[in-house]
Amino acid sequence: MEGSGPAHPAGESPAVATRRFVTAGIETCTALDRSDLARRLRHALARLDETSTVLYVAGEYKQGKSMLVNALVGSEVCPVDDDLSTTTVTWLHHHEPATAHIRRRSDGEAVVDPIKFEEIRHYASEQGNRENRLGIDIVDVGLPSPVLAAGLTVVDSPGAGALQAGSGEAALSFLPYADALILVSDASAELTVQELAFLRRALEICPHVLVVLTKIDLYREWPRIAEMDRAHLSSLGVERDVLPVSSALRVEAVRRSDPSMNDESGFPDLLAAIRTSVLNDTRNRTASRALSETSESYGRLLAALRAEREALANPESAERLLNELNQARQRLASLRRSGARWTTILGDGITDLNQEIDRHLKTSIRVMLEHSDARFGAIDPAVEWDAAGQDLQVSVAEMGRDVFDRVRSGTEALIDRVTTELSEAGLSAPAIETADGTDLGSLWGSSDRSLVAEKAKPLGTGLGALRGTSSGVVLMGVMANLAGVAIATPVAISVGLLFGAKHVIDERKRNVERRRQQARAIVRDYLSHAQTEMAVESRRAVQEAHRLLRDSFSEQISGLNGALAGSIRTIEETLAASDRERAQRTAVVSDQIERLEQLLRATESQRSQIGEVLS
Repeated sequence: MEGSGPAHPAGESPAVATRRFVTAGIETCTALDRSDLARRLRHALARLDETSTVLYVAGEYKQGKSMLVNALVGSEVCPVDDDLSTTTVTWLHHHEPATAHIRRRSDGEAVVDPIKFEEIRHYASEQGNRENRLGIDIVDVGLPSPVLAAGLTVVDSPGAGALQAGSGEAALSFLPYADALILVSDASAELTVQELAFLRRALEICPHVLVVLTKIDLYREWPRIAEMDRAHLSSLGVERDVLPVSSALRVEAVRRSDPSMNDESGFPDLLAAIRTSVLNDTRNRTASRALSETSESYGRLLAALRAEREALANPESAERLLNELNQARQRLASLRRSGARWTTILGDGITDLNQEIDRHLKTSIRVMLEHSDARFGAIDPAVEWDAAGQDLQVSVAEMGRDVFDRVRSGTEALIDRVTTELSEAGLSAPAIETADGTDLGSLWGSSDRSLVAEKAKPLGTGLGALRGTSSGVVLMGVMANLAGVAIATPVAISVGLLFGAKHVIDERKRNVERRRQQARAIVRDYLSHAQTEMAVESRRAVQEAHRLLRDSFSEQISGLNGALAGSIRTIEETLAASDRERAQRTAVVSDQIERLEQLLRATESQRSQIGEVLS
């Protein structure tokens, strides 16, 4: 076990320094025979090594979004064309050699299919997958890239109308699981009302938002547009710069290895902003969490060693301490039994969470159905079908985001309840990640949900009116004969025309009612599929949270049981030891305590420095 903490080379990054501190913690726990604590710190170290920062790129149709992504990663991966737009979500992460897969669902099960690199365009754009008719959830691309190798995952979102209606809500529903957002807007015009509305809501969800002005090589007036955009951001109370870039210049600069052209492209400033505002923040948060777990491990080691030193200094108290340890181990044994109270709390909490989510889903679907029925009851659906469909997609996306927020908050509340129950045993709350949610954006387009509106046929309408008029004339003639009254021909014809007009009006009402029934059927089918998809995905998320919590608490209990067994063995050896042996052991334990206190102070100092950066 080392002394005053790991050496701190000048200019070392917080992530690298944290890795050394956690590694020192693992070595210390292993040396003191606390494999349970060492295993926990290895998990923390793995999180440091595997930290991936998710950067979500969103923007309106044809704003240069996919070309920006290509320029960022240094490869023409995402489809770029004047007449085509991205239709599926594309994930790009570092991998050597380059790989590509499509992720989709088949009969409710997740399916991953490998594809050729040159097939990405077919699956990700309108060219081969118009309106995502293939039902692709994600096109997953791994490629060697210095930018991605820094721990960045870039997500290229679908393009057409991406910030409006359902697509905009789908983007917002993803943001809780992203570390940062790049909002792309080109230099042809200032930020639109839709872009500003999206930005306002995004800032409430995502901690980091970068506004990028693209295509500055095509528009001379881009400095003026950039200033207007900065003014718009200021009006929202947002103190953020607008980053002007030219993806075309960046691509050409990389091809030519031309540093001056690269500077002109604006990408060095964008990459610097990503590094300082996004990557470093994510790494610092992960590092702070790992250092906190290291400090907690040192605290547990110190508690055990101080108790041993007290027993060595006062053999009379050793018997009392031994009894306390044996009682603690008995209590711990009860926690390991089947049917322990904490397992009941966990199981009941998971059941309650599933039931709460089911009730919320049913209520949300019922409200949406009632709203749609009332809306279609007051209008001809053919007039507002597109707008109604977009509004419905917005509501479903909001429902999806709310469901997974409930999964996350419900899981956190359950962790608190179980941790409170186990606090006497000294167990701590585990850190788990809940599911990222599910993409409902492609559900509307997964089948034909167009409204069939009958076109008025002049001949059919005329014949219907003629039949109505004829019926009216005949009816008036019959009534006149029965009453023995002569009716003038003009009067009979006028009455017949009224009957004909009524026939036409009634036929139009019947057509509208048929469209209403069709619209209600389409909405019910869509909401039924949405409810089923959300129920399956939310239950899967809750089930995974249950497994992680159960395994984490069980692992802690098992590790603590081993630690207690070791402490009991040590106290028993202390009672049997001679005065000389106790004196020698006291010196060793005191030295270990001193070194641990030094390690703890150094670790806390490092965590404090990172905390100042985060604040």
